[in-house]
Amino acid sequence: MACLCLAVVLLAGCSPERNNFFSKAYQNTTARYNAYFLGNERLKTIEADVTAKAITDYNRLLPIFPVIDSTIAAGFKKDLEEIIKKASYPIQKHATSDWTDDSYLLIGKSRFYGLEYDEAIKTFKYVNSTSQNEVTRHEALVWLMRSFLQTEDLESAKAVSDIMKKQFLTKENALLLFLTRAQYYLLLKDDKLAIQNLKLAIPLIEKKDEEARIRFILGQLYQRNNEEKLARQQFNRILRKNPPYELGFQSKLYLGQVTEISDASSKEAVDKYFRKLLRDAKNKEYLDKIYYEMARFQLKQNKPELALQYLTQSVKNSTVNTAQKGYSYLLAGQTYYDKLQKYNLAQAYYDSAVQVLPQTAAEYAAAAERRDVLNDFVGHYNIVTRQDSLLQLASLDKATLDTRIDAIIKAAEEKKAADARRAAELAAKGANNNTTGNNRNNIFGNNNNGSGDANMGTPAGPGGVWYFDNPATIGSAKAEFVRRWGNRPLQDNWRISSQQPTGSQQNLQAISPGALPGATADTAATAANMRETLLQDVPLTPEMKLAANQKIETSLFTLGNIYRERLEEPAHAIETYEKFVARFPNSKNAPEAYYALYLLYKPANDPKQQTYAARIKQQFPNSRYAKLIDNPNYLAEVSADNAKVRELYDKAFALYDEQKFKEANEMLNNIRQASPDAELIDRVAFLNVLIISKTEQPSLFKLALQNFVKTYPNSNLLPKAQQYLDAFALLESGKLSEAEFDRTHPNQPKPVVPVSAAVTPPVPATQKPVALTNKKEVAPSDNKSQVAATTVPQNPVAGTPAPATKTPAANSTNNPASATNTPTNNTPANNAPVSNTPANTPPGAPATPVVPEPAKPKYAANLQAPQVVLIIYPKAHASFAGVAEKMQSYNSKYNASDNLTVETTTFNATQDMVVIREFTNGAKAKTYTIKQKSPQSPLSKIRGIEFATFVISSENLPVFLKEGNLEEYLTFYKNNY
Repeated sequence: MACLCLAVVLLAGCSPERNNFFSKAYQNTTARYNAYFLGNERLKTIEADVTAKAITDYNRLLPIFPVIDSTIAAGFKKDLEEIIKKASYPIQKHATSDWTDDSYLLIGKSRFYGLEYDEAIKTFKYVNSTSQNEVTRHEALVWLMRSFLQTEDLESAKAVSDIMKKQFLTKENALLLFLTRAQYYLLLKDDKLAIQNLKLAIPLIEKKDEEARIRFILGQLYQRNNEEKLARQQFNRILRKNPPYELGFQSKLYLGQVTEISDASSKEAVDKYFRKLLRDAKNKEYLDKIYYEMARFQLKQNKPELALQYLTQSVKNSTVNTAQKGYSYLLAGQTYYDKLQKYNLAQAYYDSAVQVLPQTAAEYAAAAERRDVLNDFVGHYNIVTRQDSLLQLASLDKATLDTRIDAIIKAAEEKKAADARRAAELAAKGANNNTTGNNRNNIFGNNNNGSGDANMGTPAGPGGVWYFDNPATIGSAKAEFVRRWGNRPLQDNWRISSQQPTGSQQNLQAISPGALPGATADTAATAANMRETLLQDVPLTPEMKLAANQKIETSLFTLGNIYRERLEEPAHAIETYEKFVARFPNSKNAPEAYYALYLLYKPANDPKQQTYAARIKQQFPNSRYAKLIDNPNYLAEVSADNAKVRELYDKAFALYDEQKFKEANEMLNNIRQASPDAELIDRVAFLNVLIISKTEQPSLFKLALQNFVKTYPNSNLLPKAQQYLDAFALLESGKLSEAEFDRTHPNQPKPVVPVSAAVTPPVPATQKPVALTNKKEVAPSDNKSQVAATTVPQNPVAGTPAPATKTPAANSTNNPASATNTPTNNTPANNAPVSNTPANTPPGAPATPVVPEPAKPKYAANLQAPQVVLIIYPKAHASFAGVAEKMQSYNSKYNASDNLTVETTTFNATQDMVVIREFTNGAKAKTYTIKQKSPQSPLSKIRGIEFATFVISSENLPVFLKEGNLEEYLTFYKNNY
């Protein structure tokens, strides 16, 4: 009975409301060893599973912490929810215990592993600000830093790191901090400081396998920074401590790469080391990686041909690790490009690498970009070589040409016979081979007889690579297909489609003197008709020779630009440009080529830069290139002027749209006087022509059109002006009466759109303003970028646009080609119906009554149209100082492919506006606005101030600027976006 009473007293004393020894001990014990303990143990299990399931790519620097993607996180979702539930129990039921802050910390970690980084950040901040336990606060701060790194908020991560410098940490927290700092410095690409933190972390690691992994990363960093002796020390220390098999195997491979090569014996020792790894049966599934490292070792000795042979074997043995196959393709592409300058093969291997490499690979984006560049490069390179070969053949006398053609036909027949014999031999050999894999190797593995090009350098001997694993073979077959059938789209019944192969397509390689062994004849072709086919592309007439030289001119200049801007190979660019200006000194692209040469020679202070500068000033004194030589900021000034002109043009168009023709005309004249060389000057002139159509006689409108065509022969608006002139011609020839035309075209849409609503064409690489090219000088182009106007409806009878005719004001808004001399208030006093017949309609022509049109909505919900993002904020607010430059920097880093431009302008008396243009559709623009909430965006740093960020289509923008009603548009935006 006494024991029962004592138990009751003790339990009563353990109430959470009481603050005594018994209550505290009970609360701590229950909170720690019940829910918190179970939740923490489950989290440890999840962390172990994350490490086990992480895919390790030893071709890249290993991540310091296991990578958690959405797929992995989804698999742990229920477990994480259960952990959060258990951790919440001590918080709710045992709030006075010492384990409340630890429970919050457990919840934060669960949020972290569930990829809920914003919630995790809030939780870790709360623990740091409320916990009374210094160790727990430190742990929360380190996890907070990790969370910031996951969201790429490097500034906040640095702030946390700086705070931790002043703290005394436990061994566990210090280890976590050093590893987190190492990750931070890797993101900053500061290998030196990353190495320092890894060296500090290693002595604190208790688990042997984890220490081996961190040492491996340290060795990789040493190797990346050419400190091979230190790297070798790390890999040797890993191998001495019996690491996990795969990590030990990879350490052996890396050890071979960092071994000093002082003489032939040391090279042989490394080769022997690799051969030993190949013979080890335990390494069977790693053969692709061993061959890959052997290829790297040969490249280190500048033996690209032998490296390609090993890469062939690597691809052949990549049956499990498809990522390794991608790296082998990539290294082969780099070898063909960098070492051998065989661009066709390089392009084929880059293309295969992009198809196989995981998109998360660090090399993927660069490989895809190089593939795309080489696609363009190879096309122009082939044009130059082919047309040169054709011109060379055309220069031969008839007897020599016939002899050359005979050689081509003979080689084709011999190759055809050899292929038939080989096919028969392989078929007979395959019939006696019951193993599918061996048969495949026999057919596809040794078809190059040791050539380094035919099969990616497959060495002579047994084995090889499967046909569809060999980009070189596939590329050759594709070229052969295009040669015979043309570049046809992938479609059914392609053989019977209307596209017929041209002579150029059939003889891309056969006609070239360097392609004699590869020439083939159609099965049914005789020597006579094959001769005729081969000769039809040889430029024997002056017209054909001129066409061939024009193709070479265009492609050779383009190759120079690709070398300089996209491949960044100045030596090849100089060689190509100089060949171009020597061969085509009168080309329209000659001034740009001279200026590019001037810039290429400038960094080295080569005297040739002055030579080309003098040529530009002498031969093209009025070009922008001559101005750039005297004023390097010329393009930046022109760009700023163009932005101002664009804004004024939009205002002039708005006045034109409101039929305030006098004011619009005055503004256009001011633009032409202040900025005669502006990029949009042709649009300014064309809008002026349309104003003349509204305010003057048709004869003056016609004269203005003729002057526009003469003054701006390269304008994209030229077809529109020509359509109007054609309409005048039909009208004057009597083929179309004015009455018929007016009845056929009672209303026409506006023939031009404001700049805000137009799709601005991308500026070529050599034409970008200096301010937008990362401090890299570029060669601009004299060709002005213009925007085509909206298509004018065609006459269903004559197929022409409407001529200029005088119409009442009721129709003037919809007929830009009409003159508007009729007063607006033209309703008779007796309320008679208003005539809609043009003023100059012949007597007797039927009148068309005015039919009132239903009111149209102000804004069109067209999400497929080009879109603009607007940011409207309080005028001259300090938080938005330099916002345009910050957004431009953000776009250059995260949206470079969209070629966005950023401008600031006034919205109204109290608000300014940032205009970011232009997105191809509403979905892209909407995604862009959502991303502005992320920590990377400059807008996410602006707090405590209201501003609007939204999307608007280019066609709606002029309406919005005219109306000036932000709330009205935001309602439309909310309902449609």
